[in-house]
Amino acid sequence: MLEVLDADAMRAADAHAIAHEPIASLDLMERAA
Repeated sequence: MLEVLDADAMRAADAHAIAHEPIASLDLMERAA
């Protein structure tokens, strides 16, 4: 079963991915869609 993240946890996960992965925030959003 997948863990459901609240808004604060999702923001933190996005910020971590942007800071630690070679991907722009727009590309991250496109990849999530």
